[in-house]
Amino acid sequence: MYVLDGHTLETHDDVPGNIREELYAEEQQSLERHQKASRTSASSFPPINITNVLPAPSGQTSHLASLAGTPAPDLPSTSPPIVRLDIPGFLDEQVEEYCTWQQSRVKKPILKVEYQKACDVIIEDGMDLELIRRDPNPKFLTNKGVKRGPAEHVVGDIDYWVQKVKRARTEE
Repeated sequence: MYVLDGHTLETHDDVPGNIREELYAEEQQSLERHQKASRTSASSFPPINITNVLPAPSGQTSHLASLAGTPAPDLPSTSPPIVRLDIPGFLDEQVEEYCTWQQSRVKKPILKVEYQKACDVIIEDGMDLELIRRDPNPKFLTNKGVKRGPAEHVVGDIDYWVQKVKRARTEE
């Protein structure tokens, strides 16, 4: 009607106040109806509980099952194949050579002692570089008194040492 009477509507400000109020009231009623309908439909259904559980690594499954006294399920292995380090020599000598290299990278005698302590723990526990690399957790060293920094380096630098230092020496 307003436009038929010759008025133009180019912006929102051109709409008369009473028409604008009617539009707002209609929009408000539509929103309230929608909210009421969604509250009603949501309350008529029981709540859904979602629990995300990741499968245990394949080796852990059989260990946990054996602890529980139940046979482990036959699950396909999802872990990547283990790539061997292929370091020549005795396992304990590899550990000693690796720890000597770690000691050569620090100047302070107190840090050199920490790397020697790590070496001693590794050999006393019957560990080798391959086993540490498979489960790179420095806690087995820190729990036995090795400072965190050297423990992190000992656990984390094995691949670097094999690729850059050990192989370079054997290829000469």
